[in-house]
Amino acid sequence: SHWSPLGRRMSLGAVAGWGLTSDVLPSTNHFPVPVQGPGNTYTQAGATESVTGAKSLVIGPAVEIHLLHDLSIEVDALYKPLRDHYKTVLDNGTPYASATYTAAATWQFPVLAKYRFQWGRVHPFAEAGPSFRLPKWNLSTHAVTAGAGIEMRIRALKISPVFRFTHWGPETGLPSSGIAQNEASALVGFSLGSIQ
Repeated sequence: SHWSPLGRRMSLGAVAGWGLTSDVLPSTNHFPVPVQGPGNTYTQAGATESVTGAKSLVIGPAVEIHLLHDLSIEVDALYKPLRDHYKTVLDNGTPYASATYTAAATWQFPVLAKYRFQWGRVHPFAEAGPSFRLPKWNLSTHAVTAGAGIEMRIRALKISPVFRFTHWGPETGLPSSGIAQNEASALVGFSLGSIQ
């Protein structure tokens, strides 16, 4: 009932979930836009563009190394697109344009120490450690991550819902990208292997 291709102390799996916070800090800008008038003529009209962050998918592989019965190290490789939503409204209240874009596609690598608490068949756990991000624009490449969740086992399959919070360091240059430094995510991990 246990499948452990890499030994009794290592698990392989995947993490998937959704961001709970916006990827991009909100902002507004006012500028003129061309508006079509009678006879296919165009005039300039004032418009306000509002930018808000969308909430993005988080997904990727995971490996966990069990050091002790209740203590392990988990390393994830998470794909997380950073998206923003643009909405432009004319000064008279008429909607002008609306779209959602992927501002950047990022890879994040949390390295988390995980401690389990024994509570029957369900094991609550806490995790914390550094996170790293592949270089992208002037975004910070390092962060601190902490989380809490529960772990359940169905035969060889471990299921681990978890809430995580990540705080990224300051950006490395100007101008600011507008990407939020704080991220909260709801994730579910699935893994096979290890009898821990």
